[in-house]
Amino acid sequence: MTLFPGEREPPPAHKLDRGDEADTALPVLGLSGCDLSLILNPGHGGLAPETAGGLWVGSTVGSLVLNLASFELEAVLYYKDFRNLSIQVAGSCALMSRNDKAFCLLASMFGNEIAVLEVDLAALVRSQQHPHLETHLSVLPSSCVFPPSPLYFGPAEEDCAKPASHRQAGDGRQLACGLANHLALVLAADLTGTPAVFSGHDGAVSALGWSHDNRWLLSASQDGTLRVWSVHRRELALSLGRDRLLKPVRCAQFYYLDSFVLLSSGPELQLLRCHLDTCKDEIKRYKQKSSCTPVLGLPTAGATEITSLSAMNEFYSHLVLTAGRDRTLEVFDLSVGRSAAVIAGAHSRPVHHICQNKGSSFTAQQPRAYDLFATMAVGDGIRLWDLRTLRCERRFEGHPNRCYPCGLAFSPCGRFVACGAEDRHILSSSARSSWRSWLFWYGHVSGSPESDVNK
Repeated sequence: MTLFPGEREPPPAHKLDRGDEADTALPVLGLSGCDLSLILNPGHGGLAPETAGGLWVGSTVGSLVLNLASFELEAVLYYKDFRNLSIQVAGSCALMSRNDKAFCLLASMFGNEIAVLEVDLAALVRSQQHPHLETHLSVLPSSCVFPPSPLYFGPAEEDCAKPASHRQAGDGRQLACGLANHLALVLAADLTGTPAVFSGHDGAVSALGWSHDNRWLLSASQDGTLRVWSVHRRELALSLGRDRLLKPVRCAQFYYLDSFVLLSSGPELQLLRCHLDTCKDEIKRYKQKSSCTPVLGLPTAGATEITSLSAMNEFYSHLVLTAGRDRTLEVFDLSVGRSAAVIAGAHSRPVHHICQNKGSSFTAQQPRAYDLFATMAVGDGIRLWDLRTLRCERRFEGHPNRCYPCGLAFSPCGRFVACGAEDRHILSSSARSSWRSWLFWYGHVSGSPESDVNK
């Protein structure tokens, strides 16, 4: 008997994500490996499946296809959904997969019936994938912004999508550190010399951000204020208090090549246009010349507190990524001033860190590499996502992270992801593989399967 997904109504993708259609308590009757590289191919915009292995799992009431790279459920085949199949509950199951075909031998639990199924695996998986987005999402913009876009502030920018051409980016010679004693420090990267001290907050410093030209340092505090400092003058350039910010700022950064300040205040994403000037008037020397103008405020879809945000400041980009307390990821397109996509249930717990592959001014990457971003949640590992498909492409686990929100970063080449752990280790893994990982501890490398890890 040959079965094709067209004979039945496939379960909606959102139900698969919530697990409404898959009972994880069912017994496993058979296992077989399958190749998903021909199905989840890079031509559809996904991450190149160098190890796109899958697992075909047979159970009593259906069979499942698992992606071994992301541990996501790709498709479910229920025996009861096919009118030509008399076996609805299987007592035993044998599986075999070849190319894009899968063969399943079923024996009935309550009778003497045996059935051999031939399943078009490619059609099954593609019929249950997420629907294609109406708009193409990419970190690299396809065009410049025009009025009345919130990002428009003058003549259209030229060469919007050339991230490798900007050479004024950070040189890594200075390190900023926010402390619980209300101070922000700027140190030399080699930790020598006396650090520059920036004082003025009345609460612990919760967020720090460098400007693209390294002239300014942005700090947010639990006292509900946002401050911008002149790094060279070591003085305050701009201060926003509770009269301007209704709720404490959890995340803040410079955006659009320092043209804006992007911040989250409660459930709202705010875009501010700032003019920074440290020059003093001889008469009104204590009056700040810096100013800040609100440009846009966007609430999250679920009206939930934003726990993390990320956007490119290294080049012009229209997209902003946010994570909410309700475990959702939301993509905002600021060129049109609205939400562009929402990913529900991204993790089992709220995301505390979103990290984008921002590249480096000293190395070039393929354009599609900038559409990768990673998220991290306490107790739920790291997930690698692709903006073009809004799918989890890889999952990284194995580092102890049960209580404290550890950090996450991409390497400048975009090939590796590094994260902290609660056992004082740093875990580094290739962004192209979910099984091979390398453990760094106080500068020593152990268990490196590839020689280029030490380079």
